[in-house]
Formats: sequence, C-alpha cells, structure tokens
Amino acid sequence: MLLTSEASPNMVEKIEKALSVIGNIETLGGIAGFTILCALFCCSIISFRKRTNKISLQQLCVFKRNKKYIPELFTELNCNLENLRYFVFSSRWKRRIIREYNHQFRNTQGKEIAKIISNDLLTRRLSYRTSVNDLMTAIDQRRKLIEQLNHDREENRRKYGEKFFFIREYTYFIPAKLSLLYTRCELLNAKNIIIVGSAGNGKTNLLCNLVENIISNNAPCLLINSRDVDCDCFDYVVNKLVPEKLWQIKKVYLWVISCLLALSNKYFFVVIDAINENDSEVFASSVGKMIDQLSKYKRIKVICSCRSEYFDVRHKKYFEKCAVIPYVFPLDQVDYDDRAKEKMMFLYQRHYN
Repeated sequence: MLLTSEASPNMVEKIEKALSVIGNIETLGGIAGFTILCALFCCSIISFRKRTNKISLQQLCVFKRNKKYIPELFTELNCNLENLRYFVFSSRWKRRIIREYNHQFRNTQGKEIAKIISNDLLTRRLSYRTSVNDLMTAIDQRRKLIEQLNHDREENRRKYGEKFFFIREYTYFIPAKLSLLYTRCELLNAKNIIIVGSAGNGKTNLLCNLVENIISNNAPCLLINSRDVDCDCFDYVVNKLVPEKLWQIKKVYLWVISCLLALSNKYFFVVIDAINENDSEVFASSVGKMIDQLSKYKRIKVICSCRSEYFDVRHKKYFEKCAVIPYVFPLDQVDYDDRAKEKMMFLYQRHYN
C-alpha cells in the first residue's frame, strides 16, 4: 500500500508534464499558423498590383487574339479618352482644370473685357487646393454670367455700347469650354462610371487603351470580360483579388489595400467590359450590388461598359438602385472632327493593306 501511495504522485506529475508539453505544442502551432497567415497576408498585399495587372494583361491578350482590340487601329477620335483620364487621374488632373479656369481672362483681351464688365467672377483666381465642389460652383457661375451677356443683347448693347461686340466675339465659345470643364469636374467626383454607346462605337477599344494607361502609370487594375463571370459579380471579383485562405477576412484585406493606395495617392480600378453580353440574370442583378460593396472602399473605383439599347431596357434599373449611382458616360454625344476621321482611315489602310 505504501508503494502505491508513493507512486501515485509521480504518475500525476508525469501526466501534468505531458499535458503541459501538449499545451505548449498547441500554442506553438497556433502561433506558427498565425505567423504564416500574417506572412501570406503581407505577401498578398505587396504583390497585389503585380497580380491584378497580370490578370488584366492576360485579358488584353485574349481581346487582341480575338480581334476585339487592335492597338494599331486605336486612335483618339475625340475627347472621350481625354475625359476619362480625369476620372482615372482625378486628384492630379484637377490642377489642369483650375489652371485653365484661371487663365481664361489672363491675356490682354481677357483683361480688357474683365475691366469693362467689372465682375469678380471673371477675375477670380482659384487655389490649387480648391475642392472639386467649389470648383464646379465657380465654373457654373462664370458660365451663367457669360451666357447672360450673350443672350441679353439689347440691354448689354445699351450698357456697353460698341464694346459689346468685342465682348461677344471673345466670349462666344467660353460657355462651351466651361461646360466641358464642368463635365470633367463631374468625372473627378465620380466614384464609378458606366460607359454607354451603340454597337461598334469603340467601347472595348477605349477600355483596353484606358487599362493600358492605368497599368503604365503603375496603378493596379483588374480587367474582366463579362462573359467570364458565371456567378455573383462581387464574389467573382473578390475571388480574383483575395487569396482563398484569406477569404474569411476579405473586408479587412480590401480595407488595407484601400489605405495603402491612399498613402501612395493611387486608385484600384475594376473594369468590366460589355456587361450586356452576359445574359445571366444573376450577373445583371449583382453588378449594381458589387458597385455598392466596392464603393465602401474610398480607393476602389469601377468602370463598366454597355450598349446603350441594352442599358436603357435591362441594366439601368439595377444601377438606379445603387447607394452611389454611377456616372453615365455616353459616347454617342461626342462628334468626330475631320482630322480624326482622316487619321482613322489612314490607320485602317495601313493595317489591312
């Protein structure tokens, strides 16, 4: 009996030690697993731009192989691509708008007209730190003033005499220029845009060239062919962006990406071409929801393209339900000048002959 009573404490000690060792192993395993997860997270964040741009470049190659995008034939027929650059490079290109606004009445004739009219709206100089909303207000006020000068002819002829014709000649095209600046400000402010145009109007070529611009400026971009999306659109995008092992913390992952992009003053663009070419109702109804999900992250923007007839009949109703309604960018409203037409014909002849 004495032997048994002495052996019992030793056995208990051994069991306690074994349990302690097992507990330590489990703790070490947990720490190791957490460390590996953190390392995977960091590596994924660091390689984010490279991974997304690689997917986009592969999709560009597919479009080129299928002749949907022929770089040799692409030419800027109008100001479509130029306007979209204001959406892509928003904070940097705001300075261009402010500079053009400030210089409208800075030459000799402009100063003379500003002196005759004597209105602060013509002589006001805006700071480069001016907010987009204040910039839009200033542009709109100046446009309305000049339109009033041109419309109230009899009253202004009596007020300014012979100088009225000088004023009218100088300011005749300024309202149109100010309207263009206002549109570009809207693009600066836009979180997401839908490019709408008729069939064969160059939507895919425009998007592909824009994606190349984004990648060449070292910004991350994900180009998607809508035909490849076979599930909920947000899930498809996230599957492309977030590694499978980090799926449970996808919101944290996207938030970190957005914060890092803010530090580098860049944006991440999700570009979906031809949403009208995917007939799935799940896809059509989920594009707007995807935009709402991604709009929660300040540095993530979405660009979609769609045929105008399909947009009006099928897709518009979904986008109108978005918490942040996308800006509709219509290609149909832009005319081609003769120089652009001649350049296009030259490129086609050179490519096919």
